Amino acid sequence: MEDQRVPILMYHSISTSTNPRFKRWAVSAEIFDQHLSYLSRNRYASITVTDLMKARIHSDVKLPERPVVLTFDDAYADFYENAFPALQRHGCVATLYVPTAYVGGTCGWLQGDGEGARQMATWSHLAEVSAGGIECGGHSHSHVQMDAIPAAIANTEIARCKSMLEDHLGQGVFSFAYPSGWTTASVKRLVHAAGYTSACAIKNMLSSSADDPFELARLVVTGDMDVEGLARLLHRAPTRIETAFRHVARPVWRFVPRYRAHLKGYEMTAMQH
Repeated sequence: MEDQRVPILMYHSISTSTNPRFKRWAVSAEIFDQHLSYLSRNRYASITVTDLMKARIHSDVKLPERPVVLTFDDAYADFYENAFPALQRHGCVATLYVPTAYVGGTCGWLQGDGEGARQMATWSHLAEVSAGGIECGGHSHSHVQMDAIPAAIANTEIARCKSMLEDHLGQGVFSFAYPSGWTTASVKRLVHAAGYTSACAIKNMLSSSADDPFELARLVVTGDMDVEGLARLLHRAPTRIETAFRHVARPVWRFVPRYRAHLKGYEMTAMQH
């Protein structure tokens, strides 16, 4: 089978932010509309992550000639306010990854970055965007870094997120995204066992049919990325090093320094939710 490389774009907030710690993750509504216009002019057809996986698994499911996957991490309220209307205007679909502990509240995990008061989408928002063609996927329950917590806690985070989304939206949830992009072989097994059929990491390269379905490569879209920057990203070729290390597991030393901090953060969040 021909390896059709597909750009999976990773957005976060569609808003204007002057907070230097968060500005990298906030694409203005104006720039986002320009991104969608560029995709339309260049005949890109948007699909969801699960659409992509169905095409890779089933030979009778065909991808469009120029597919693109738009993903949004964290489910901020500005997705509903700014991104969703723009996606509808341009006839686009997307996959939105939701940390369920924070739905209808604020993003407490960003307190240290000065964004703890940023509003999150509500359950009614999620129901509306889901009815409008947006795939809602899991992003853990408490937005903890999955490779830095014990397996039992990771399992609860993964399963609880899926269960809550399915209960509130009344439909199956099949895709997951690792908070901050980090995972391990054991976490991937837990995601699979929970009933998800795919999971997104980051990697900052085009997704290949050779990707592990539970560690899909995505391209990071940053707040300063204009249309020309988006065009360069869509045509970005992986370096030899990136290709060689596409499937290499994260080194153990990345795990140790973060363990206690992330476990403490999880415990604080669990007490609040």
